[in-house]
Amino acid sequence: MEYGITPAGGFRWRSYRDLIRDVFIAGDMYCGPAKLLFPQITGSAGEDQARCGWSSASSVASSPVVSSSYMSSSGSPAWSSASSSPVHKLRVIAQQMVGDGYIQELIRAFGRRRPDELIFQRWFSQLDVDFVLVLHTDGMVRADSFSVEDLMALIKRWIRALLTMVQVLNITLLELPLPVAGSTERMAAAADHAQFTGFAEESILRMLAFVDAVTLSALNVNDDHRHRTPELLPGMLQLYACVSEACDLLVSAGMGKDEITKMQALDAMNNGILMQSRRKLSDAIWVMMEKVRALFLMDACWQVSQEAAASGTHETTELTMNYITLLWRNHTMLDYFSVFVSDADSFSSVARLIAEMITCLECKLEETSLSIPDLGLRFIFLLNNWHRVLQRVESLRDLPAAVRQERILLLHASDSKIKRYIDDYLNASWSPLLRCLLIDKPLVALGRSHESKIETQLQTTYATQKFWKVPNPQLRQRLRRAIMSKVIPDYSKYIEQMDRQNKINRHLVVTSPEQLEQQIEELFEG
Repeated sequence: MEYGITPAGGFRWRSYRDLIRDVFIAGDMYCGPAKLLFPQITGSAGEDQARCGWSSASSVASSPVVSSSYMSSSGSPAWSSASSSPVHKLRVIAQQMVGDGYIQELIRAFGRRRPDELIFQRWFSQLDVDFVLVLHTDGMVRADSFSVEDLMALIKRWIRALLTMVQVLNITLLELPLPVAGSTERMAAAADHAQFTGFAEESILRMLAFVDAVTLSALNVNDDHRHRTPELLPGMLQLYACVSEACDLLVSAGMGKDEITKMQALDAMNNGILMQSRRKLSDAIWVMMEKVRALFLMDACWQVSQEAAASGTHETTELTMNYITLLWRNHTMLDYFSVFVSDADSFSSVARLIAEMITCLECKLEETSLSIPDLGLRFIFLLNNWHRVLQRVESLRDLPAAVRQERILLLHASDSKIKRYIDDYLNASWSPLLRCLLIDKPLVALGRSHESKIETQLQTTYATQKFWKVPNPQLRQRLRRAIMSKVIPDYSKYIEQMDRQNKINRHLVVTSPEQLEQQIEELFEG
């Protein structure tokens, strides 16, 4: 017999599995496109000519993350802080499971008839994670046989199941009878506790087989599947957050319980099983973070053509900032890692990690720009990308104090950097025209070829830059104003002199200052 709930209206019977599936958790956001962090490289690894291919999602400014608003001071998600929270909703379902006698029936049957797998099949099916049993019983089934998208969907189901399972076990344990004076009653109570503890440990061990499989899939990748590491990193963070929450739920359940048998059962589940998994996850996530950082620094991820340089922000810039945003939004949990990471001495704070990543990004942008032949476009490339970095940094909210200080220093230094890039661009792209305008000779001595040379230089500059793109409207206008301030006064003076001396070639169409302003206003739309 299976159990469920009949709604008040009596329209249809619903299984526990249906109710659990209806609970929305933060992990649901992972079920969309997963390729928001990794630049997919075409060509064999190590090729000098390798260039980056990009998923259609790579231009998305945000990344899938565990929102910092769900993090508690202990480094685990504060999902249970309100009656509308996922943990509270799952607790209602857990209470129904216990109230219906569903879980008690499974525990009584455990160990008394074979095979036990039939019991766990019923249990895990109602938790909507029967796929976990395949990973537990068949060591040949590997998580890397699933696509990243499928794994993200399974992670969502697993999180709901574990949070439900832990609360079912908590409630069941609290309802077990305490040992009393009589030897018969004491033996019966001890047997009940032993039966429960065995069932609980076996349930959690089977659940954690999925964590081991996903971790192995994320870490043991070859060059052809290196994208799995960064694509699975958000999901691994979510798994860690869920295991941490489960540990906290068990700790809170044990508070105030003086009965030693119950405390031993809780300790076996928490410190004996879940805490060990938590440590393994933290180690794996730290290794993955190092791998992701190394991937972003690969030269093959920073190749750029003339056309790509003129099109706006480099994809790897956007993806790197996605990664930095992921670090920031999980800073509470990641800073707590030093308690669990085995190689704690090598672990830096999130503030330090973010500062290092931005410094590396700045260096890679400067290095990449050197491959752009057109000097003016080189500085437009740097201007677009660095301005985008600043936009993303400015968008980070509720930063920890150390990161806030780093951001203040960065933004203060970056305004002068933006100004320098603009000045360098003006010198590279407009100095040839200005040199023609400011030549120190009487106009009468220059001849009409000089007039033609200036017009040709002007139209060449305009034609070259017309399709260069500056995506940000404010930056685009700032750049246009800078060009006008540098070029229009000298150009107007030149036209006035030519007009006054009647030197304008009537057979040549000469751009007026007003027309030049209009042309400048048309630049950088892309």
